[in-house]
Amino acid sequence: MKRTLTICIVLIAGLGTICESYDVFRAKRLTILKESGIENKILADQLDAPKVLYPTPGLRTKSTNMTINGTAPTNADAVLLQIDSGAWVNASGVQTWIFSASGMTSGSHSIIAKTRNKYGENACAAVSFMIDLHAPVVTVTSGHSNSMTTNEPFYVTLSVDESYGYCSFNGVSFSSFSTNGTNILIDRNRTLYYYGHDGLNSSLTNSVTYNVDYTIYVAPQASGGNNANSGIKPNAPVGTIAQAMYLLNNYGAKRLYLMKGIYSYTNELQVFSWSIPSEQYQIYLNGASFNNVSIVGGWDSNFVLRTDGTNRSIFLCTNGGIILVRGATNVFIEGINAMAGYNDVKGYGLCIESATNIIVTNFASISNRWSTGLNHGGGITISNSKDIAFHGESSWTAQYYHNGGGIFIAKSEYVTIVGKIFNNDSGSRSGGGIYVDSGKYISLDIECYNNVTTGECGGAMLVSGMSNRIKGDIYNNTASSVGGVLLRYEANSTLTGSIFSNCATAIGSRGGGLSLDRVISNTVTASIFSNSSGEFGSGINMPYCTNTTVSGYVMNNIDRTVTSGYGSGIQIVDGSENIISDCIITNNTTGGAYNSQLNMLYFVSMSIIISNCRFAGGGLSCSAIKEDGNDLAGHTLINNIFMTNNMLYLYSDYIQSPISINNVAYLNMPNDTRHDASVATNNMVTNQ
Repeated sequence: MKRTLTICIVLIAGLGTICESYDVFRAKRLTILKESGIENKILADQLDAPKVLYPTPGLRTKSTNMTINGTAPTNADAVLLQIDSGAWVNASGVQTWIFSASGMTSGSHSIIAKTRNKYGENACAAVSFMIDLHAPVVTVTSGHSNSMTTNEPFYVTLSVDESYGYCSFNGVSFSSFSTNGTNILIDRNRTLYYYGHDGLNSSLTNSVTYNVDYTIYVAPQASGGNNANSGIKPNAPVGTIAQAMYLLNNYGAKRLYLMKGIYSYTNELQVFSWSIPSEQYQIYLNGASFNNVSIVGGWDSNFVLRTDGTNRSIFLCTNGGIILVRGATNVFIEGINAMAGYNDVKGYGLCIESATNIIVTNFASISNRWSTGLNHGGGITISNSKDIAFHGESSWTAQYYHNGGGIFIAKSEYVTIVGKIFNNDSGSRSGGGIYVDSGKYISLDIECYNNVTTGECGGAMLVSGMSNRIKGDIYNNTASSVGGVLLRYEANSTLTGSIFSNCATAIGSRGGGLSLDRVISNTVTASIFSNSSGEFGSGINMPYCTNTTVSGYVMNNIDRTVTSGYGSGIQIVDGSENIISDCIITNNTTGGAYNSQLNMLYFVSMSIIISNCRFAGGGLSCSAIKEDGNDLAGHTLINNIFMTNNMLYLYSDYIQSPISINNVAYLNMPNDTRHDASVATNNMVTNQ
């Protein structure tokens, strides 16, 4: 008898698919088949579910295009796939099958793989996975907002929404934190970088900038300063400059306020966590980390009011320098007396090196000196710097062996010095008051007096520069040679003001007031009077000048020699295209045979214009103009006035007869052998 076995597959409660219900039912079917005696035939045709090799269960990926693959049993005729409850699609291949899916979205996904045999039976396998296109998000859940400014330390809290996060100050040395979050102390200017990170290496870095704008306060210990204080509150100042500098550096602060009073030398610089050079400056601003720093002294006891210049903060240092600014920009210094620096460093009161845009005001460098004089600038040194403004004074400096007793400036541009330079000593070297070497656009608006050197130039000396300017009063300075001002190899520089009572002491010395030495296109408009020299150019000495103009007053200068006298007013030696114009040259005297106000010595071919000058009084044997050396032509004499009192000759020529005061007509004869001027006109003699 033929029997028919009917199998009915129904959904079993709690199972979500036909495949799942089928798997449960299959076990019961086998029991039925076994009881019917046909077990072996049915087992041979049993269909197993496919295997999904990729994606693996629980996979997380960033790819939206996926190659799904797997295997199927040998009795399967086809493999079908359903992705996220979509339509069933056929995979390529059977026993080894593959299917490419593209354009999938971020989020959770499921795949059902189904095998089918010749009997129409199905068996299924399911896999779930995640496409994660989003990096973990780190958020600042508490604390101050971005770009805020405060003067108090504070905490911010960071949290991450998955996996773990990282944070760093200023983008270096990141540290991790978990989803539990972390608290970060902000106690200085910081940019906080943070990002989340997951197993897919997904990350997104954000940053937030916090400006903790500290002011560091310091007071003398006698006025309540104590290094146990925080130093970041006006009522809690630290007690030494070393501790204040440590805090300034450690916190990245931009202001250091000093109460008025006296700060003595301390060797506590070793507490710094950064390298301190052997110079041992008390305030040491080295590098870009000190950009935009302000050092302000002279505050009252509450740090509310600034005092005037008589109550600056006073530094007393006997073993090192006071202030060094090196490699920084936008630094402001005010209200400081830098006193008694003593060692072998440069600029004991103040040293500025390789810096830009530095402003120093209400500042005094006093009684600073060298022990052995290894470097230049006993009081103040400015080198390789640009855009420097100094308002103050440099005084009572003893700089024994090198240049610039009070101030030394080298290879710098756009430097402005306004103030007093007095009572300085450069020892046996040059520039008792100030020495400028290879400067450009240097502006000196100064009162420079009572400076000395046994070398060259007691007052102000400028060498090998261009477009520099001196303005002011330069007086009572003393040197072996050139008492007041010396410009050497300068181009396009100017001098205005008064130069008086300066002295070049050596026998045969030159330039009691001013020496213009091998300059080009310089302009002098000054009152030069009561200066003295040992022999040459007691008022002005001009060797080898080119295209240089002198005007103003040259009077009462004296050549101290008794046997000769070469230009007690103005002496010009060689050169070309120089102009002596609009000068009053009077009462310049000498102890020698030629009491000459304007004494030209023509050793080589020279062209010069002498115009609109007034010559008067110098002695009964005086020559207003003396030409020495070989006869020369090509110069100009126009519109000059010669006062007859105390004058013997209008013009003395080394070869030809001199022109007496009664023969002014000769001066108005071009190319006359007595003067050889190619242009000579409108010169006159008067007794008024």
